[in-house]
Amino acid sequence: MMAVLFVERFRLQAVLLNTSPDAPSPPAEQKPDASWNAAIGLVEASSTKGFLLEATPHAESFGVTAGMPPAQALARCPALQLVAASEPREQWLSKELLDFAGRLSPRVEKQASNRYLLDLKGQTIADWHAWAQKALDHLHRELGLSARLGIAPRPGLAWCAARRAFPVKVVEEPAAFIEELTFAELEVSKSLQQQLADWGIRTLGELLRLPKQGALERLGPEAAPLWELARDTQESVLRLESFPDPLELGQDFEHPTETLEPVLFVLNRILEQLASRMRLIHRVASTLHLTLLLENEAPYERQFCLPAPSREEAVLLRVLETHLETLTLGAPLLGVRLKIHETLPTSQQLALFETPLRDPHRFGETLARLHALAGENRVGVPQRASTHKPGVFHLLDPSVVFTAPTARSGIPLLTTPPAQAALRGIPMRRFRPPIAATVSLKHHRPERIQAENLNGPVLDCAGPYRLSGEWWEGNAWRVEEWDVALGGAAHGLYRLACDHGPPKVWSVEGCYDASTWATTR
Repeated sequence: MMAVLFVERFRLQAVLLNTSPDAPSPPAEQKPDASWNAAIGLVEASSTKGFLLEATPHAESFGVTAGMPPAQALARCPALQLVAASEPREQWLSKELLDFAGRLSPRVEKQASNRYLLDLKGQTIADWHAWAQKALDHLHRELGLSARLGIAPRPGLAWCAARRAFPVKVVEEPAAFIEELTFAELEVSKSLQQQLADWGIRTLGELLRLPKQGALERLGPEAAPLWELARDTQESVLRLESFPDPLELGQDFEHPTETLEPVLFVLNRILEQLASRMRLIHRVASTLHLTLLLENEAPYERQFCLPAPSREEAVLLRVLETHLETLTLGAPLLGVRLKIHETLPTSQQLALFETPLRDPHRFGETLARLHALAGENRVGVPQRASTHKPGVFHLLDPSVVFTAPTARSGIPLLTTPPAQAALRGIPMRRFRPPIAATVSLKHHRPERIQAENLNGPVLDCAGPYRLSGEWWEGNAWRVEEWDVALGGAAHGLYRLACDHGPPKVWSVEGCYDASTWATTR
């Protein structure tokens, strides 16, 4: 489908609109006192000389039309107010319209300052009329602008639909729509309209019933575009416009702030606008990039990867709020910037053994709180390091427990670790950190251990088990391990280690499961 966004009385609306602080304001003496429903005429210059360019519907009801001298217009409507056209405001409004059109479709051609052709191919929309009406309502809330939107399978028909729209026109049956088009709607010259009227032809459908070659011989080449419009079978090549990133907004504070409430209030408003843009362009957020502008300091920047892509502003705000609650800055805030990296929403039925998370965003929020409590590098999924050194592991980012959303279904899944061979032996509970100990030796074997809450004679021992490695890296390690059975109050089976350092250090690395040990004995 193709769509045409059309703004009638564009130059007059550009002068009368005053809904944005970014819009250039006309001089006070040229600003009308009445509303859009008053009798207002637009002239090229601030003086009363020249001709009327446009007029409001109320002024036209008195017989005031474009091209009429101001004196004649004032004679027909004494209450008529004359305002001068403003090129800066027209440029501003044209830029705003182009930005709005870019939210509806990434493929936009600017045909005029008040007319934009949108390529809607590939968008699956069940109700085009409701979609178009919602878009125009959003435009009216943002700018207070009255516009029309025509939707049809081909660009030419979409332009005809936009001129007939009130304010939306969707052409679902092109043949029936072409049949009832009048020549006045097709911008046919007065002379050709009169000639067709003399033939008794009033609509385009009636003209198309005539033999094309004979009709063109009598009407002239001016009538040829009417057949081209009716067929409209050529694939149009759009002169696409380039857009800045539409999913980036920011706001500066009037006064430096040091509290969280105004920051969250501003972020909430920013997210509402960005979420609205994402709904219009049918995208979801995958990553948030937050920038805080600080007084006399470098900006603070942080990037948030969402567990599951979303465009719900409540979910996105919760991600930011969780981080800001635990953030301490050294200077007052001057403003905020938020940029969203968008992606296409995807959905797919899960396989039989795939388990989705009930609430991936709540899981991400929990991880963020754990990061704030424990530290950035202290939360993750433990993975055994590629070394023979005992007890060494590193933490992976928690996102490794998810199947990549864009790779399959777009839904975070709990992955099952690969099956491992059954381990044999007695399980050991490792102490983290190890307990420092003083060890008495006899014939180079442990005889007694003294440690915090762990004292007793060594009844029996096995070892030593000597391990070493990484001598090629410059940070070589050498460990000697013993399995010892202690008597007394600390009765049990323990793992004892001697790190040869330097310096030489003894420690209790862990204890074997007491119930399993008792059973094996």
